[in-house]
Amino acid sequence: MDLAADHAKQRIAFGQPVAAFQGIGWMIAAMAIQIEAARQLVYRAAAAVDAGVAGREVAPLAAMAKCFATDVAMTVATDAVQIFGAAGVSTEYPSSGNCGTPKCYRSSRARTRSSVISSPTRCSGARIDPGRLVGVS
Repeated sequence: MDLAADHAKQRIAFGQPVAAFQGIGWMIAAMAIQIEAARQLVYRAAAAVDAGVAGREVAPLAAMAKCFATDVAMTVATDAVQIFGAAGVSTEYPSSGNCGTPKCYRSSRARTRSSVISSPTRCSGARIDPGRLVGVS
């Protein structure tokens, strides 16, 4: 997301930075919101483990965090490719290097395709009783 936001600030289109266009600004804001939400869900699951919660008690939190974070990774990588435009897929630009958008996109895509993550995690999430989540009153 940071690379995409920096690119949007530097790329000029129609006489202004691409980041100045409302739709791009909304997209970058949505990316930041989703990343922070995923981060907090992962932190909550990790805090439960640190507090000694284990097994079936922490499994729903871990499943939700894993599922949501991988979905966010894919969404953010897809949005970043859109913000980069041709620069996101061309080998002529630094963004396509070792830490560039195409690599992140492929990595996110591989994670969401994995049956280990998608279907079983969603199935375990479907059986979650909100009243039994750790830390929920």
